[in-house]
Amino acid sequence: MKPRVLPRFASVLTAVVFLSCVSAAALAAASPTELTPRLSTLAAAPSAENVAAFWAEIETSGTPLIEPVEGKDDTWWVTFLYRDDDPDEPAGNVLVLGFGKGSEFTTEVMSRIEGTDVLYRTYTRGRGFRGSYQLSPNDPLTLPDMDDPEWWPRRFATFGPDPLNPKRFGDRYSIVELPGAPEQPWIVPNDQVSKGEVVHHEGFRSEVLDNKRPISVYLPPAYDASRAQAYPMFVVFDRGAYLNQVPTPTILDNLITAGEIPPLVAVLVGNSGSARNTELPCNPQFAEFLATELFPFVREGYHVTRDPAETVVGGSSFGGLASTYFALEHPELVGNVLSQSGSYWWADGWDFRHPDPAVEGEWLTRQYALRDKVDVRFYMDVGIHEAGNPSMAVVNRHLRNVLQAKGYDVVRYVEFNGGHDYLVWRGTLADGLIALLGETAGSASSP
Repeated sequence: MKPRVLPRFASVLTAVVFLSCVSAAALAAASPTELTPRLSTLAAAPSAENVAAFWAEIETSGTPLIEPVEGKDDTWWVTFLYRDDDPDEPAGNVLVLGFGKGSEFTTEVMSRIEGTDVLYRTYTRGRGFRGSYQLSPNDPLTLPDMDDPEWWPRRFATFGPDPLNPKRFGDRYSIVELPGAPEQPWIVPNDQVSKGEVVHHEGFRSEVLDNKRPISVYLPPAYDASRAQAYPMFVVFDRGAYLNQVPTPTILDNLITAGEIPPLVAVLVGNSGSARNTELPCNPQFAEFLATELFPFVREGYHVTRDPAETVVGGSSFGGLASTYFALEHPELVGNVLSQSGSYWWADGWDFRHPDPAVEGEWLTRQYALRDKVDVRFYMDVGIHEAGNPSMAVVNRHLRNVLQAKGYDVVRYVEFNGGHDYLVWRGTLADGLIALLGETAGSASSP
């Protein structure tokens, strides 16, 4: 099977943001004419004094504007705001990226409260929601050119954080968190926690793939290459994202020090240039690279287990798909899969934005249904606000159901209140590691 070639994104995070913006139709955007109670009050009396008082409130509270929906428990209006107060440089179309409906994300344009400089766009979300977003003033409202990889950096050049929201995710994204959003305690650096070491291999060569990629190896605190018991191993894809957007070394330091998981060696596998979208989706050559080059390299250079029951492979999006595929092909190497929003819609030639009735999606799910069961355990999570046709939640449920019907151990399956977003995955990574390795912490943490 020849993997389908997908367009190159400007970066992994850009790809995630685009997928976030093409969120499921279930995302309830209010119509441009629908006003929340606070906006209705302003619209009824849009005097200069009232507008100034409104912006003073927003400066204190920050954006987005959060208001409970009357008559609906645990549901809130989430209103994004933009102040268009410069007559010499009007903002034009101000687009919200991260909360759109379907692939037509260019419809997510703010409206103006007549007679004011207040631009707004309102959505509803339930308790526990967490998500990242961007704003694009003076947006050209053009849809992606999927055949032009250079289109992406040009298109997203106008996107940036919300200037009225002090809560940031990285340099270019803003954060929304509603009451009940799950705590993410393991991502926080702690000076009282013992620190592991990260060893970087910047130009790891693959003869199978005929390319190079960066690889980083995390060694736990007090790593001992001579101890009697080899260390469990965790292999995760998209190295750059799992060093930056998801602070994996910090998470591992915290979990290990707290005794939630045993000390382990983690291998963060980078991408080779723009090859991510051809290598990760069910690519036999990439699986061969892992089995015949990466795993032997790690085993030769580091004191890691050869027991698949103590080996985890994981990732998000295509990384979750790649992990699940590799486990099916090589259960002699890996016995645990940690899948974060796995892209199980994938099949050769399938486009989840514009489905072709002649092409059947969910190829890997069918392989699990058709093949004999292998000895692999699973942790799976997915957001209820993720894109796809069918949605990401639906295809993840399909795989979970097939796995359970075949007798696989799905140790935990979670549908979180969020989208296709590293902001959420940085919290659920710890959940997956605890679910898959936590039971062995007591016995495996000692030499």
